[in-house]
Amino acid sequence: MLTPEIMDYYRQGGERDRLAAGAGRLEFLRTWDVLTRVLPDPPAVVLDVGGATGVYAGPLA
Repeated sequence: MLTPEIMDYYRQGGERDRLAAGAGRLEFLRTWDVLTRVLPDPPAVVLDVGGATGVYAGPLA
C-alpha cells in the first residue's frame, strides 16, 4: 500500500518528465545503456517490476 504522499506525487505526474532533462536524462541514457548490454536479444520475455510510469517498459515492448 502506498502512502498518500507517494500517491499524490504520482497523480501529479512527478515521474512523467523527470528522465527527460538534466540529471534525469543522464540517468535514463545510462540505464538504457546498461539494459542494452544485459538483456537478451529479441524476441525475449522481460518482466518490468516496479517500473513506475513505464519509461523503459514501453520501448522494450
